[in-house]
Amino acid sequence: GVRRTDKGGGADPDTVFEDVGLAIQDGATQIDIVFPYLTLFAGRENRIYVRDMLKACRQACGDDVSMTTIMETSVFKGLSEQTLRFACQLAIENGTDFLMTSTGVHEKGGADLITAAVLMDEIVQADRDVGIIVSGDFQFNKDVAPYIALAQMVMGGHSIHPYYFRVAASSEALLPELLSMAAKFEQSENEEDVQRIGF
Repeated sequence: GVRRTDKGGGADPDTVFEDVGLAIQDGATQIDIVFPYLTLFAGRENRIYVRDMLKACRQACGDDVSMTTIMETSVFKGLSEQTLRFACQLAIENGTDFLMTSTGVHEKGGADLITAAVLMDEIVQADRDVGIIVSGDFQFNKDVAPYIALAQMVMGGHSIHPYYFRVAASSEALLPELLSMAAKFEQSENEEDVQRIGF
């Protein structure tokens, strides 16, 4: 199961460690933590506090539980791109497995292509494997297709895989369409492999 902790304001690292540990004891296999953007916005000097909070989450997750940092990218609109990049770097440096665009419930909205491209670019520059989760009001595959194309362009064709690219949406109509799209993509990749081999 997935458990989410914090609401963007920043929690005491010891509290984060304890809450995440309890969630894992209850069976959580993935922890979603909202990046403490309010703390960061209050002053760049707070990056040490932000780092300690993220590090506490990673330590509590250990090696067996996945950690996703929800960047809530909509709140970065109007700020410099570098601020969002800095936040992504803090999340990656402190052990996140996935960067997620948003909770999907913030009043300022969910994913958009511009900020998603920033997250993807920071992932490419990371010194280890990190994935992205795009979250928003996605109803049909036409809503998600631009993000898949963007991931292929920025992160490479291999990124269209659950290890690197995921979609968070509540629409029941979306899953069958995405599964159909994934099947077609896999078939296309296999055909290209055959052609490269020379059959």
